[in-house]
Amino acid sequence: MKNFAKIGLAVAVLLTTFGVRAGEYDFSLKVTNETGKKVSFSVIDAETVNFSIYNTNEELLFNEQVSGPNAINRTYDLSAFPEGTYYLEAETAAKVARYEITVVNQTATISKTAIEETYKPVITKKGDYITVTVPGDVKTPVNITLYDQHNGELYNETVKGNVAKKFNTSKIFSKEFTFVISYNDKMFSETVSK
Repeated sequence: MKNFAKIGLAVAVLLTTFGVRAGEYDFSLKVTNETGKKVSFSVIDAETVNFSIYNTNEELLFNEQVSGPNAINRTYDLSAFPEGTYYLEAETAAKVARYEITVVNQTATISKTAIEETYKPVITKKGDYITVTVPGDVKTPVNITLYDQHNGELYNETVKGNVAKKFNTSKIFSKEFTFVISYNDKMFSETVSK
C-alpha cells in the first residue's frame, strides 16, 4: 500500500458542464488555465474519474473521485505544495493517464499531454469462458494470476506482446474467480462470478 501523506490542499471545484457520450472507452484531459499555483483542467468523455496526486516517491498526497453526466472540470490550488515535481493521475474504468505537475516559486504548471497512459485489461465472460485482453501499447511483460473464491492460485503466467487469454471454468468448482493482472508498473484486480 502507498503511504498516505497529508498536505494541506485547497481544492476549488468547478461545476460539471457540457455533454459526454456514455460508455466511451477513452478520455482526454485538457489544461484550461494555470494561474499562480492553481491549475485548471477539464476531462472529456468520462462519466467517473478518480484523481490522485503523488510526489516523486509515489506517496499519495490527494485523492478524489468525481462523477457527472458531462465534462468534469477541476481547479486545484497547490499553494501548500513545496517546490518540486508531482504527478496527477486521472483514472477511469478504461485507462490510467499520468500528467506531470511542476511547482516552481509561485507557479504551478501541468503537462499538456499525458506522460504515461495505461489501458486497463478487459475481462469478459460468456458461458463457462472468461477472456482476458490487454489493449494498448504494453511496454512490459504482463503477469496474469487467477485465484478461486478461497484465494487458491489456479493460474500464473507472465507473457510478452499482445495478450488475449481464454479460460474454461466449466471444470473448476468455484463460485467466483479473481484475476490479478500486472504490467507497466500497474496492478489491476477484478472478480468475476461464475
